[in-house]
Amino acid sequence: MAIKGFFASVAFAAFFASVAFPQDAPQVRTGIKEIFGESRAAQAKLGLVNNPSANEEERALSDIVRMDLELIGLVEITELEAKDVSNFNYPRLEIKAVKSKKGYAAHVNLAAGQETLASKNFNAPDQTKTRRIGHKIAEMTLKSLTGEKGFFTSRIAFTLRSQKNKNIKELWVADWDGKNAAAVTQWSTVSMLPAFSPDGREIAFTSYREGNPDLYIHDLVTNATRLFSGLQGLNASASFDPLGQGVAVTLSRGQDPNLYLISREGKILNRLTSTMGVDTAATFSPNGQEIAFTTDRSGNPQIFIMSKSGGNIRRLTYGFFWADGADWSVDGSAIAFAGKKSREEKFQIFIADPLGLKFVQITTEGANEHPAFSADSRFLAYSSNKNGKWEIFIKGITVETPEIKVLGFERADCLEPAWSVSEKE
Repeated sequence: MAIKGFFASVAFAAFFASVAFPQDAPQVRTGIKEIFGESRAAQAKLGLVNNPSANEEERALSDIVRMDLELIGLVEITELEAKDVSNFNYPRLEIKAVKSKKGYAAHVNLAAGQETLASKNFNAPDQTKTRRIGHKIAEMTLKSLTGEKGFFTSRIAFTLRSQKNKNIKELWVADWDGKNAAAVTQWSTVSMLPAFSPDGREIAFTSYREGNPDLYIHDLVTNATRLFSGLQGLNASASFDPLGQGVAVTLSRGQDPNLYLISREGKILNRLTSTMGVDTAATFSPNGQEIAFTTDRSGNPQIFIMSKSGGNIRRLTYGFFWADGADWSVDGSAIAFAGKKSREEKFQIFIADPLGLKFVQITTEGANEHPAFSADSRFLAYSSNKNGKWEIFIKGITVETPEIKVLGFERADCLEPAWSVSEKE
């Protein structure tokens, strides 16, 4: 069966003129541009105001904001007591929150001196949504300080495989940090290979619900699921065109699996490849003009790139025994994939520039598969068995960035992560 991962064994932009960072601001390496360009980004400073009379909600929101911003590495946070605000020469963030019968409300003010840089009210209907308020505050702050939005309101979809019955796989979704995990399917069959739509609202996935590997789309807002490609044979490995002009999928139609562009209604728009063997695991470039994919046309599976129409095919990976499961970064500057350079090695996560001129290995321990870029292109999610079972980790793409486990279940494996864009305002 040919599926995504089948072959694998398993700016400172928003400051007002009167606010500026000192020229000697700390420099950090946090992303692809810093790695491939051998440059460093300036680190912003932020005072997080500690109110001695803060209530439980305010403390919880502050903790979430601190966690998010410290993870990114672009903001250096100082815990700021209220009495020291007047002597602090950098932007400061103050959070006020109240609880009522209607839920939770928060007011956030980001200021420097007497100047307000950003101010906003947030509301949540219940406590389960309070975490999303914290993530939204972190995104607002990061955007104001650096011009980058971040990924704090994004979600990770993944396949949950029962260790008791490995023939059962269900589709799940969680916040990027693993919180609020919930099942999308409960069909007691094989449902797998999630892929987010460009707006993060929908998830396409393959399921054997009706006995055939068919493609479905689930709407996270309406909670409705519909069949959108149920042709005879394989329907798998969906990748949404970021321009909204269709979905790249793997179809077999009784023949060797090849790549097709189909509409959201399942109509075939264009056949992209026509080869013997297997072409699968498509991923669009963010401008929608190119597609990276896995093919065994040259022997063992490798990553190739072609134009959206199926032409101008070129090989990306050389020197690998096996390469599979590519994901194109949102900023277009890199492609992540799982690869190994010999038969005996375990799969590791690599990133490459789209011309294949530079490769960087991201992981080293255990087997690691199915990389997925965050919306800011600075982090990767992937599945790893380094702890004896499959769990999902995230890691910044610089070597020095720590690895964080975000999803793991006692009696189940977490596989095939897909990472959405952040929530729309």
